[in-house]
Amino acid sequence: MINASGFKVWPTEVESLMYQHPAILEACVIGTQDPHRGEDRQGRGGAPAEWRGRIDAQAIIDWCRENMAAYKIPRIVEFVDALPKSGAGKIMWRELQEREAAAANNERLRLDLACLLPSINVGVSGMENSDMKALLSKHPGGPETLALDEVPEPVPGSKEVRVAVRACGVNYPDLLIIQDLYQYKPSRPFAPGAEVAGVVDAVGEGVEHLHTGDRVLLSPVRNGMAEKAVGLASNCWKIPDAMPFDQAAALIMTYGTSQHALKDRAQLLAGETLLVLGAAGGVGLAAVELGKAMGARVIAAASSAEKLALAREHGADEGVQYPAGPLDKAQARALTDRFKAVCGADGAQVIYDGVGGDYTEAALRAIGWQGRHLVVGFPAGIPKLPLNLPLLKSCQIVVCSGASSPHAILRCTPPMSRR
Repeated sequence: MINASGFKVWPTEVESLMYQHPAILEACVIGTQDPHRGEDRQGRGGAPAEWRGRIDAQAIIDWCRENMAAYKIPRIVEFVDALPKSGAGKIMWRELQEREAAAANNERLRLDLACLLPSINVGVSGMENSDMKALLSKHPGGPETLALDEVPEPVPGSKEVRVAVRACGVNYPDLLIIQDLYQYKPSRPFAPGAEVAGVVDAVGEGVEHLHTGDRVLLSPVRNGMAEKAVGLASNCWKIPDAMPFDQAAALIMTYGTSQHALKDRAQLLAGETLLVLGAAGGVGLAAVELGKAMGARVIAAASSAEKLALAREHGADEGVQYPAGPLDKAQARALTDRFKAVCGADGAQVIYDGVGGDYTEAALRAIGWQGRHLVVGFPAGIPKLPLNLPLLKSCQIVVCSGASSPHAILRCTPPMSRR
């Protein structure tokens, strides 16, 4: 155990966090003597060949500052060729070696089959392989870092289905994932896109309810921004012939998340007042439509008159325009007053918060007695709330982990590298 600045830190805690960075092949965290802190945390790491020369120790420290509690951040990082491994490091290193050995065996099997049947390019399932185009994330960054490239077509395994993609939904988690800012960090290269619509062109063993030629939507799925995508057949649904592919591809993560939030978590009732922050976004606009369909009085909140007009077109009864953040105290107080004025004397029974930041507290101050504040997303930043507010309002802060949660994404298909 490392005792630094009065905090006790297990080295394995820091090591397990460091392993989440793609440049860390193996890690060892030790304590070094410091005259002021007692001991200090020093991280030593080994990098994969493709990262050597591309990343330095300061970049690792900066990454740790963004992803660790302050008392766990290693103050010194150095790359070395060999490490004294802790128990956790030995286990993770052994697992990595086993995965690499299994991948090498699979590749040898594929090559052996190709030699036995030279006239056919054989995949694991016996299906012919060819290349397809995919929009790949090869390095962390914004949409400008994505590159269109050729990759092998994926082959569906047992209880999986392959879809020829006609449309792919684009959602806020996609933007976070390609920047390594999401809870789930896939190995690169990968294609973003967690929901697609198209036509089934291959099915794996054990799939009986879907057939080649079926029009479907598939979500959650990985590597959706490609010509073809593979996912679990249990995550694939047939769509009506009259339903456009682009509408189907934008259905699950937006409407599924908002349906779960409003019905399952908030249990919204007809006649209640629903305040929707970010009402012109994907999940926000879905919340407006669903809230109206459930019989609620819907108050849309957005950052421009054009966005409020769009929300009204989709059923919002009233609108509140808020300024671009961050908000100072006077702006936050003024926004709360506008929320209260539009929501009425009883306040909002349900607040759908897909924005976060300074807008969360301003909205919470306008909630009604025993109201429900739905936590959906934080594009404006993670808010900090004074907990006396829920006490004074006797309200609930309700977390909504919906269709876009990392747990849902982790239940889907293997990485892009799969044959």
